Amino acid sequence: MRRSQTGRNSVGEDLPIRVFRLEDITQYYTEEELGPAYEYAGDKITELVEKTPGIVAFVPQKFIVHPDAVHFIEDNTISVKDVFAGAEWFPTATPAAQFGFLPLITGTLWVSLFAILFALPFGLSVSIYMSEVANPKGAELAETDYRTVEWYSFRGLWLFRIDCHCSVDSESCLIFR
Repeated sequence: MRRSQTGRNSVGEDLPIRVFRLEDITQYYTEEELGPAYEYAGDKITELVEKTPGIVAFVPQKFIVHPDAVHFIEDNTISVKDVFAGAEWFPTATPAAQFGFLPLITGTLWVSLFAILFALPFGLSVSIYMSEVANPKGAELAETDYRTVEWYSFRGLWLFRIDCHCSVDSESCLIFR
C-alpha cells in the first residue's frame, strides 16, 4: 500500500488480504449451490470475488466466467535455470510452487553414498567369509538361501507389478494389480 506525502492512501483503503483456493469453495457454498458436477462453480467464484474486497483467488482459468471482470496475476517466473539449479523443492507453496531439482539430486546422492558405505564392507566381508573361512556345507546352505531369496525377489517383482494405464485426454490414471 503506497502512501502519499500527506499520509493518505493513494490506492484505496487498507484491507486484509484473503487467499482463496478452489478447495476452499465448500466453505462458502453448499454442494447443491455448486451443482452436481460443479457446473455453477465459475459463477459462484465470480460472485465471491466481486463481493469480497481484498480477496486473491487461485483457481484454474476454466472456472473464470467473466475474464474482463477480474485481474489476472501472471506467474511466468519458473525458468529452466530455476528448476535445475533451484535450492528448494516446495511444490505446495502458495501462491507459487518452488521446483528445484538440486535437493532431489543431492538427497539421492546422500542416500546412495550411505547405502554403499553400509553394503560394500558388509557384502565383501560376507563373501570373503563364505569363500575362505566357512565350512563347505554351511557355505552351500547359505548359497542356496541366497539363490532362493534372489529368485523370489526378481520373480516377485514381476508377479506383483503394478500396471498403470493413463489417458492423456481424460487426465486420469487407473492403477491396479
